[in-house]
Amino acid sequence: MPADRPMSWPVLRREVLGVGHVSSFVNDTIATPSGDEIRRQYLTHPGAVAVVAWREDTDDIAVLRQYRHPVRAELVEIPAGLLDLADEPYVDAARRELAEEVELAAARWDVLVDICTTPGL
Repeated sequence: MPADRPMSWPVLRREVLGVGHVSSFVNDTIATPSGDEIRRQYLTHPGAVAVVAWREDTDDIAVLRQYRHPVRAELVEIPAGLLDLADEPYVDAARRELAEEVELAAARWDVLVDICTTPGL
């Protein structure tokens, strides 16, 4: 079965085009394995977690309503949030977000999926 492989092509130059509260917009000049130089513009991101808090005895899933300005809607979402520290363990961030957003704690933690939701961004 095909699987993702960690890989990093050398960044020759980085220009920060804009800095925001959470993300920065950058322009990287990258050396490809063939020796070509390419440019890629993208947003940096600190990383995030989302929690599917499932109550086994009732089959309930914890959700909340949250206004999301980019889509101009109040969405029903599972608890989620950003990593607060550069090397913060994902499970610590997940515990914090579950407590902050829906005032719950979990007895058991399992990774359901580890994905890049917008890898080109």
